[in-house]
Amino acid sequence: MENGYEKMNIQWFPGHMTKAQRMIEDNVKLVDAVCEILDARIPFSSRNPDIDRLAAGKPRLVILNRSDLADPELTARWKKSFQKQGLAILETDAKSGRGVNGFVPAIRELLSDKLKEYEAKGQVGRPLRVMILGIPNVGKSTLLSVTSNAHPKIANYHFTTLYPNLGVIYVADGVSFVMADIPGIIEGASEGVGLGHDFLRHIDRCRLLVHIVDVSGSEDRDPIEDFEKINAELRDYSPELAERPMIVAANKCDLIPEGSDNLERLRAYVTERGYPFYEISAATTRGTKQLMRVIAGRLRELPPVTVYEPEYVKPLAEAGEADALSIEHMDDLWVVSGKWMQQLIADINFADYESRMYFDRQLRKSGLFDRLEEMGIEDGDTVSIYDFEFEYER
Repeated sequence: MENGYEKMNIQWFPGHMTKAQRMIEDNVKLVDAVCEILDARIPFSSRNPDIDRLAAGKPRLVILNRSDLADPELTARWKKSFQKQGLAILETDAKSGRGVNGFVPAIRELLSDKLKEYEAKGQVGRPLRVMILGIPNVGKSTLLSVTSNAHPKIANYHFTTLYPNLGVIYVADGVSFVMADIPGIIEGASEGVGLGHDFLRHIDRCRLLVHIVDVSGSEDRDPIEDFEKINAELRDYSPELAERPMIVAANKCDLIPEGSDNLERLRAYVTERGYPFYEISAATTRGTKQLMRVIAGRLRELPPVTVYEPEYVKPLAEAGEADALSIEHMDDLWVVSGKWMQQLIADINFADYESRMYFDRQLRKSGLFDRLEEMGIEDGDTVSIYDFEFEYER
């Protein structure tokens, strides 16, 4: 028994991991290879334990990113271990660019048989499709930005989630609370930057704010500056919201570089302003149990907040009839267009799983796939709908 509680069981659902795994399972069949990006300092801890199952037998390249910060001897041992498992290996530091020029050659080597197969079919220059996997902040977007023509919004769009993820936290028998993960508040949110107003409205419903601050110094960020930027957005959006009770959690304490004073500076800054301060490492669970107990205790003391009726939200566009669409067939390419399709696709965020599943349901409801079948579409053919393309598979 600890602090009056016998046990603690945290159940987090649906959560980012569940959603990500569903997306991987739905899309892995559409790619030629899987690229797994790991933090070279903590390769084991930064792996998805289900990666072997999720990769579904696809050729795999393991990238040990941030290798400039890792122990060279340990990195060499990890490379040998992965190579024994039949995995291709590449060391990089995506931020400085070291090693990233080897990415495309490594993929071409990994898929040399596939390239020969394409050439035999006369499909010289056909793009290879690679799925890039990795935990948050491991360097996926940075690698993509320096190895391709893609321009992921790394600096001013630090989120992809369109709705808060709700988790039920069980602290002890009969003691639980709901926690909302709201990752989308960035500088300028109070003025509508990104999805600022949407997320700030969600915070209106919370009795207690837990402000999680990265103290590892990743991306050369300053924890005090980050802390104040978010608080400024809260104040600008609602002075009442800025006065809501808050707990500050310094996260990634296990990754603080030697000689860094980030943790102590933030502690002094926060405690001077009267906020409770806790050190945690979400990755290793260090300090998380204590934090959950503190949150549960604080919530027992707080009154409910006023809940406002949500503003009117325009309903999403829905599919029309497939017969109203124009379908052009050129070799193994099927180009689909039409007025209702254009309206529908404008409402879809293809980076979000639920949004993509809604799009899929609408296409099936319209009878589009039945019409394509009647016209002779085959597995492996490409369907192009404005700026969106996918490989057809029954």
